[in-house]
Amino acid sequence: MDSGPYQEAMVERLKSEVKEKATVRRTLGYILEAESTNNQPPDPERDGQSTDPVASREYIVSHHGSNPSSDQNQPEPYEPRAATPDAGGRYPDTRSNPLPAVQLAKDRKVFPGCDLGFKSFYLDYFFPFMFPFYQPHMLEGGRNWLFEFVDKADGMQQTTIALSSYLFSVVLDASEDGHGICKNIGWDKLLQEMEDSFARLSANILLLGQPANDVSTELALGIRTLGTIVQLQRFEIATLGFANCRKHLDAAVHCLKQIMGVDTVSAGHEAMNRFFTVMDLLGPSPWPRDYRKFQIVSPDQVGFRFFTSVLVADDIIASTALGEEPRLYDQHAGLMSEGIEGEWCVDLEVILGCQNWAMLEIGKISALAAWKKKSNARDDAHSELANRGDAIKASLQASLERLNSQSRASKVRTTSIGVQNLKIFQTWQQSPITPAAQSQIVTRIWAHSALIYLSITTNGWNPDDVEIRKNVAHVIELLDSELSPPALLRTVAWPFFVAGCLAQPSQVPFFRRQEGHLQPSGMFVTVRKAIEMMEVIWQKRA
Repeated sequence: MDSGPYQEAMVERLKSEVKEKATVRRTLGYILEAESTNNQPPDPERDGQSTDPVASREYIVSHHGSNPSSDQNQPEPYEPRAATPDAGGRYPDTRSNPLPAVQLAKDRKVFPGCDLGFKSFYLDYFFPFMFPFYQPHMLEGGRNWLFEFVDKADGMQQTTIALSSYLFSVVLDASEDGHGICKNIGWDKLLQEMEDSFARLSANILLLGQPANDVSTELALGIRTLGTIVQLQRFEIATLGFANCRKHLDAAVHCLKQIMGVDTVSAGHEAMNRFFTVMDLLGPSPWPRDYRKFQIVSPDQVGFRFFTSVLVADDIIASTALGEEPRLYDQHAGLMSEGIEGEWCVDLEVILGCQNWAMLEIGKISALAAWKKKSNARDDAHSELANRGDAIKASLQASLERLNSQSRASKVRTTSIGVQNLKIFQTWQQSPITPAAQSQIVTRIWAHSALIYLSITTNGWNPDDVEIRKNVAHVIELLDSELSPPALLRTVAWPFFVAGCLAQPSQVPFFRRQEGHLQPSGMFVTVRKAIEMMEVIWQKRA
């Protein structure tokens, strides 16, 4: 990592991100609107309250190059109002306002003791909710790495508490009326921690590349910074604030490339070598000895692999929406291919439930779509488009055929740990009908949606195309009869959206019904937004 120029550029980009915390306020406003179940008429007394601007906190890395259109389309910043109790000591019901009361009132404080509770909620409930497929074995360290990561990574603890306080408020609001003070404390805590997170992340950026840092210190700092940025990205996705996703992605991708030193690497498999080199430098294991059948790695090693995996997937999905080649496309083959002794750099199946090959092909389709936009004027563009599309289609169909031929017994991932005497600790997630056994179903959903995406890329938008109709039907069948529990729909929001956009009129009610299965709705805002966008497309088609 370089020092002066890199730091100056990062700090300058930091200034472009959060003006008066506009993004946080916008996301909170949308979520509270989604969670409003009892809309009340406006309260003149509440509406007459004065507003105080929240102190600005600036963040990180804007995307490379300007994007005037996205800046122009962003709504004006919303200034949150201070919640004050009435004469009876009661706080107003924030659900009837466009935003919860987020400005700290003088007579209400966020108690320091809340921190431990919010961290506990995150580790016990919300992290497993967001990553239901991630079930690390006890003898591989479980989620121990996450405890250390949250405690030691500056900014990570703050974003963790912010995300937890948001989700806590959503769950509490959906559970019963009242608890206004508790809800307000949750929202207050969110903004307080996000403000602190921005400050700490800014300080970390300045520390990267300092001459005094040794290799291990530099790597650990870089990886924890990467984790914090990815966490912020996930927070923004969870609260449906997509305005800054590009900036988060650019920051995280740049950080990962700095860690791996792959800015100049074009050969994908070189990325694999760099990845495992970093893993070696992050060791050794905190345990005093090696064991034959399992290995407990260091928290930084697990965190590096985990957040790299999440970033690779987010980068691919974002590229499909942006119409750009994935930022890490040159590294895909190395990061998502099987390495020495069957080890993977990135294993999306154990984290997101989708096997690497399906996501790898989606990345290829996205790159093909970006190439198509740039190459339409070429005489041989159509022929090359067809040839590349046929190769991707053949690969997807062959992988799907192999997946479909596997027996049900093979659906549960096995581990090299040949220990059978720990079944007493197994939870519902390891039963045959739970997320751990659903990864093949999830992968098939992604693969069929990838074939739909490929058809659109190579042949254009045609809902009546035979191949598209066949794959939409496959996705519906898998969602309707095999994906269990229904809450796992949030893990396939992109395939759900792709299939829904191309659905036949008779299939539209199926997609509309799915929203009713997901409660509280504030925990499934990406699915809700997908349905909203599908409604627009269905209306245009009608």
